[in-house]
Formats: sequence, structure tokens, C-alpha cells
Amino acid sequence: MRVQTIAIANLLVTSTAVPDSDGGFLWAVFVTERNPEHRSILERRGTCGHVPRGDALDIAARMAREIAIGLAVLADDALASRTAGGVAPLARSAAPPPATALTE
Repeated sequence: MRVQTIAIANLLVTSTAVPDSDGGFLWAVFVTERNPEHRSILERRGTCGHVPRGDALDIAARMAREIAIGLAVLADDALASRTAGGVAPLARSAAPPPATALTE
């Protein structure tokens, strides 16, 4: 399934594939701020080669997910550095909470 837009905090990550001059496709990922100006703060492009448009869109969506994961990790690290007492956010906890037994 292709992802159209990924929202992280105040950022939107979008992807597309555009035709290249040699008959192939380029993937493009854009990161913009979610505010009235929608200012672009990051743009990444790369080649998909000679593949069908659908495959190029899949490659672009995969790259968008990878960039979004990187942004989420950065946001998580920033939150961890601001957390009082050095307590890590839940997303970074090493072990799940212990299971509790249900009794009647």
C-alpha cells in the first residue's frame, strides 16, 4: 500500500515519483512544516531506474517511511533529553510491562 502523507508532530512527509529525462523515474520525498505557509524544510531525491510508475511510487513511499522513521527517532531523542530525571519515553523502553494474571 502506498503512503500519501505521513504526519509527525508539526511535519508532513510526502512522496512522489517523477519521470526522468532518460525514460526512468526519480523518487522525491518532501518534508514540510504544518503551518499556514507549508514551508518546505527538506527535500530528498533519488533514481528508481527503468521501472513501471507503480513500482517507482512504491520506492518513493518506502523512502518516505524511512525518512519519517528517522524524524521520529530524532523527535524521541529530543524528548528524552528534555525529560526530567533521565526517564526514557515509552517508545524506547527495553522491556514490556509484566503481564498480570486475571483471577475470579
